[in-house]
This record gives sequence, structure tokens and C-alpha cells, in this order.
Amino acid sequence: MTVELRDGTILRADSTSADYMKYEQTAKRHKWGSMQENPAIWEIFVGWCALVRTGQYTGSWEQFANPTDPDAVNVDGDLFDADPTLSGPGVGG
Repeated sequence: MTVELRDGTILRADSTSADYMKYEQTAKRHKWGSMQENPAIWEIFVGWCALVRTGQYTGSWEQFANPTDPDAVNVDGDLFDADPTLSGPGVGG
């Protein structure tokens, strides 16, 4: 995931199954719904989890995703940014 903070800082962290499980647990508690039902919150939350887990961000979820003044101004999950020109075992041929 690539996250741009309000101050222009660009942070990058790979999400893991631990981040996805944390979303599922939190989503159930807050009734956010699944990734398919609320992809925006899913992507932002998983990005926050990955950055916190890697020590790159120490703020709260509320600071990170505040609807009126968020620390994170852009979150890109990079989930579909594969390079179609790559080749090798299991990659495009």
C-alpha cells in the first residue's frame, strides 16, 4: 500500500493477513460491512494497519481517517498494479 499523508510524506507498506483479520474484527464491532460492501473504509483501514504494524505511523485510526481533516489524504492499495510485461513462473507466461 502507498499512503500520502497531509504533509506530503509518502509511506509504503505491504499489507498482510494480520491486517485483513484486524479489519474483519473491527468491521464486525463497528458494523462497517465487508470489503465488498465498503471498499473505501476497507482500503484506508488496511493501509493504517500496515503502517502502524511497520512502525511508520503512530497516530490513531481517528487521526488517520478523520472525515473532515484526515492525516491520510490518499491511500492506494496497489492491489491491481501488476506489470503485465513481467514474465516468469506464474506471471504472464
